[in-house]
Amino acid sequence: MNKLHKKSAIYSQLIESVQCNYGFIEHKHCDSLMFTSLLGCLPDMVIDIDAAFDKNTGMWHRRPLECPCYPKHSKSTISRDALLSLAWFIYYNNRLDLSEQVLSYAFSHWLKMGKGTGLEGWSRIIMTPSLLATYAWVSYRLGGPSRAWLRWIPVSFGPKLMKGFQAHLQVLHILLRRNLTGELSATDKHILKEQAKMNSKNALFQYANDNIEEAKLLLENEQWWPADRLPTRGDRKAAWLFERDFGSDWEATSDNPNKIHTGADFLFCNWLINGAKHG
Repeated sequence: MNKLHKKSAIYSQLIESVQCNYGFIEHKHCDSLMFTSLLGCLPDMVIDIDAAFDKNTGMWHRRPLECPCYPKHSKSTISRDALLSLAWFIYYNNRLDLSEQVLSYAFSHWLKMGKGTGLEGWSRIIMTPSLLATYAWVSYRLGGPSRAWLRWIPVSFGPKLMKGFQAHLQVLHILLRRNLTGELSATDKHILKEQAKMNSKNALFQYANDNIEEAKLLLENEQWWPADRLPTRGDRKAAWLFERDFGSDWEATSDNPNKIHTGADFLFCNWLINGAKHG
């Protein structure tokens, strides 16, 4: 068993200590559905993703319904970030019912996917044409309707290279569409190449640019991902390293240094490197 396989096995056991009863991670934060969905792509993870779905309204929420974020902790009930990650979960768990539900809700609510307060809240809940097209691809690949007219909507990941959490989303969306369509446009390839160049320590971005061996070496780093325990804020500040530009978030912090991170960023990237399989 190599170093990464051994570390993955340890993390997969220890992560249960930082999951809620539904298997959600970061469940005290409003990006819980986002990170849980990515972790839930791994076949050995037991997660009740439906805990964040309100069957009475048809809306998805940022975390399990019993601990809502909106309106006290967030200006919106859901975000496009979470819906993008949910698309990953749906595809890799064969949940055609969920992709069809999201599409149906989007069609019947004029792409307004939840509730929001003010312009900022409103901006977070509108499903973009690009994300709608991606969901159409997910459904199609899972045996749903063709919707060719929707799947082939021109997709834009922004006019420029994103930074921070937006760069993370940009790379995640391109990767998912690559897995769904089997294609990368010249623009997509350029984005992945430049993101890997700008973020040389980011294992996910190196993987996305097919720098597989470099990604493996980065995942072996024991400051960010210790070999025999989950990382803490005493190792590095950020809970999910890949959404942060290299800097202070990658360094130890004296502010609550004993707080345990989930290690899900490692598990997700290692799963991709080892040939993530649909279904």
